Amino acid sequence: EGERRGSVSLVSWSTGFLVFGLLPATFSIIHAGPPADLSPRHVIIPSMSTAFPTHSSLRRRIHRGLEGLFGPFQPVDESPARALLPPEALALFQRMSRADRAHSLRVYGWLVERGYDQRDLLVAALLHDCGKAAARLAVWQRTLKVLLKTFAPAWWRKLSAPASPKNWRYPFYVLQAHPQIGATWARQTGCSELTCWLIAGHEQTPPSYHPHADLMWALQFADAAS
Repeated sequence: EGERRGSVSLVSWSTGFLVFGLLPATFSIIHAGPPADLSPRHVIIPSMSTAFPTHSSLRRRIHRGLEGLFGPFQPVDESPARALLPPEALALFQRMSRADRAHSLRVYGWLVERGYDQRDLLVAALLHDCGKAAARLAVWQRTLKVLLKTFAPAWWRKLSAPASPKNWRYPFYVLQAHPQIGATWARQTGCSELTCWLIAGHEQTPPSYHPHADLMWALQFADAAS
């Protein structure tokens, strides 16, 4: 009986690896982000030229597609977060899954490596996905978001409509609303209004006339490249 359960678990994991790791990575390249070698402060609005992924963006997308499967087994160096975040915000950071924490640290690192030192931006980099901690999100649910937003946006809007925590659709609602959820939590921990604005809008196009649009674009480019 034990061996049979072990075999079933191995088959399930292997199926998940193929279907929910490689498949989402393949489809998510449609959303491929900008090149990772931009100079500091030279963030531009993506054009049609970014619609076709490069080999480097493909590798990044495959990495992110598989991250949800291997994340729980990978160590995370939280020292940048511990150095930057006050205790309440650090506790919020640590509520995220290990994979989401690792991703946020890469976003932070992308910005630091390119000379960004604005504290509000760096705090937002570390906390931009903290709202995902509102639900336990499976890899297949994250995958379904990518696929539906790409090929069936109307279905995604219905699936991700507001739902109560007991509703089976709640994880999809969290995936859709995590920027706003995260901004609310960040505000409660004392984060600045600029940080909360960056968190709340990191999946939306900011108005070009906004005085901090350049910081939002920097966060979004770092998010896409990480």
